[in-house]
Amino acid sequence: MKVQSLERTFIDKVFAVCDYRLQDMQDRDSRHLYDIAKILPQIRIDDGLKTLVDKVRKDRMSSKNNPSAQPEHDIPRMLKEIIVSRFYEADYNNLTRRLLYEDVSYDDAVDHGIAAIADLDLFKYRT
Repeated sequence: MKVQSLERTFIDKVFAVCDYRLQDMQDRDSRHLYDIAKILPQIRIDDGLKTLVDKVRKDRMSSKNNPSAQPEHDIPRMLKEIIVSRFYEADYNNLTRRLLYEDVSYDDAVDHGIAAIADLDLFKYRT
């Protein structure tokens, strides 16, 4: 079976949380916050990852289901807005957290995931 790399999965999940925010869909989507927080320590943030982010964004641009990939959307700013608004908190606490085999609070998932990358230039549009 062919599977995606951990890096590609991470990138797709970051775009997904932004897509769902734009579409005002938080139900059953907060699980990506937990996944991002768990994947982030396993990958290296370097120029190769930046190149992959650019490639994935270009690929996602062709789909109407991936609005956050469009050039007019600033992913780091969107991540910060998601953090400040606590957009996914209710879903995370009511659904995702109950499914976990470990106790990871909403704040911990955010702090160790999207908050850790929101100030980086990793997801800035470069093309």
